[in-house]
Amino acid sequence: MEQTETDQLTEKWLHGLKKATDFDSWGQLVEAGDEYARLMRQIRSKLSILKLDDEKKMVLSKVASCLEIRANFLKSENELEEFLLEDIKRLSKVLESFRSSSPGVQLLPKEMSAPVDRLRKQQASETVQVKEFEANEETDLPLSSQGKLSSLLPKLNVEPGLTLVTVNIVKIGLKDAADHIDPVITVSCKDLNGVELCAKQTTPTPTSRDDTYLTYDVNVELQMPLEKMSKGTGVVFELYHYKPKRRATSLKCYAFMEIDELKSGPCVIELYNKPYDNKRKKLTLLTKKPLYLHLNLSLEKQH
Repeated sequence: MEQTETDQLTEKWLHGLKKATDFDSWGQLVEAGDEYARLMRQIRSKLSILKLDDEKKMVLSKVASCLEIRANFLKSENELEEFLLEDIKRLSKVLESFRSSSPGVQLLPKEMSAPVDRLRKQQASETVQVKEFEANEETDLPLSSQGKLSSLLPKLNVEPGLTLVTVNIVKIGLKDAADHIDPVITVSCKDLNGVELCAKQTTPTPTSRDDTYLTYDVNVELQMPLEKMSKGTGVVFELYHYKPKRRATSLKCYAFMEIDELKSGPCVIELYNKPYDNKRKKLTLLTKKPLYLHLNLSLEKQH
């Protein structure tokens, strides 16, 4: 018997659930959280296109919510524990019932419904609040007067003896890289008060991406010679991405280099959680995973 699209997806989801619960059982909680979140996104992305009746879509949507609750708990995002690992393992029975050979779809266990209903009610409330304010909501990312993202600028024309810095942004590592919409990186030179000392520039969107990396491979010409950068100046890289729910572009994370770190050659720098700290002292790593901003710098003294 030929497998239907739902059968094929069911096999894929069961495999993903097994992978996540295995990590969970082994105490690899970061990996487990990532897998639960990835499976949640996979299921939700198919809800609107699968030919299922409303009851089946509701069950599948609730499965995704269970995965979200477990993922948030493992990532310690201020969530109270709602489900034990054994509860999550029971979702395999629910998913298995989506096979075409099954007599009918199994409902979510009753004791798992209450936390899911609370989550869905909370999310519905947040959506209403967003709709109320989205008309006046401003983007975190500065736009040009034409309403478009600012573009990259050419190399400066400067007097001989000054050093120009070209930053090749190779790629940036994120544990959920493939999920970001229109991610761009702004590059600026800022002092310790957060004042921008030269024109901020914004990269195009990535040339390619996978689950872990956004690849840019783009050159940014700093709009200030090295010798003109005063003590305390930092080259700041900020990653922005579009959030459909807010209909706004939001800061995801940032990285920076002090001027004494600007040397020709490849380098990798750490990523920090927002908001950006002007003094660059109160720093919290974005992730414990070995994921960084990969750069290649070129310093050229003008003759």
